[in-house]
Amino acid sequence: MAKLVIRTEGLPAEVIELKRGVNRLGRSSRNDFQLEHHSVSRFHAEIELSDEWMSVRDMDSSNGVFVNGEQVIKCALTTGQVLRLGSVSLEVREAPALGSAPASGRELATCEKHPETTPTSDVGVENLSANTRAWQQRALAAERRAERAHAAIRSGVLSQLALWLRHTFVQGLISQRLQMLDAQQSAAAEMAELERRLDELHAPLQERLRSYEQRIAELEKSLAVKGEENRELLRARIHMTRQQLETQRARNRLEFN
Repeated sequence: MAKLVIRTEGLPAEVIELKRGVNRLGRSSRNDFQLEHHSVSRFHAEIELSDEWMSVRDMDSSNGVFVNGEQVIKCALTTGQVLRLGSVSLEVREAPALGSAPASGRELATCEKHPETTPTSDVGVENLSANTRAWQQRALAAERRAERAHAAIRSGVLSQLALWLRHTFVQGLISQRLQMLDAQQSAAAEMAELERRLDELHAPLQERLRSYEQRIAELEKSLAVKGEENRELLRARIHMTRQQLETQRARNRLEFN
């Protein structure tokens, strides 16, 4: 069965055992065979294998498909050829012989080259590969810088959000505290006004009680110096005045309750 041998520096020399039918290769794990290399597209190429022939087709990759140094869109593969996907080189082994292939398979022996491709020497291919790797490294470095910048911005935004939430929470506590102080001051002012009004009501009542007590004292004094004929009259007045005093006290208690 046909196979591909990886011949790229930095990658292990693995052997890819191809299966009959379509074999998809690319950087994504959703392919039949994953090639984890920065120059390989997520879905880079398809290799179709039958008992009579073997071919490769470019799946609109970014860095192209090359057979023996020439960029192709689709092409037949034979044993000994070097297939390159991006910067990853693979040696073709045990491919079917095209001589026994049907007409549809033999037509692939003439590769459909990429329209922008011109014949190049091995030196030109190497220079192109080196330039491609240089640009890819620059692109990867730019992506890393962008990721670091994005992480820094995200960190800054989270920090600012935390500060804003803390400020909002503190302001809320201060506002609640001020509202409580205003309520306490308002309640204290209402209590002071109530006490003032009670004092205004209480003063005349106390004055009236003192008048009654003074009148009783005067009557008792008169009783001591009057003759017997007037004592009964004075006792009656004292009794009546005391009744008025008790009545006034009872009224005061009712008014304050």
